[in-house]
Amino acid sequence: MFAAGTAAVITPILEFRGRGYTQAVGGGIPGATTPATREHIVGIQFGTRPDTRGRLHRVV
Repeated sequence: MFAAGTAAVITPILEFRGRGYTQAVGGGIPGATTPATREHIVGIQFGTRPDTRGRLHRVV
């Protein structure tokens, strides 16, 4: 499970907390998919991975 946003890109959700309870997600550690997805997206943003869908546009 992860949260996605403009600034955070992708951030793993490790637990939910509320008044009087804490519920871990996935044993409290991120699964393999979350960091791999983040790495892929950041790679496209920084040009270390190809933009195969043509979604990036340089703004000068």
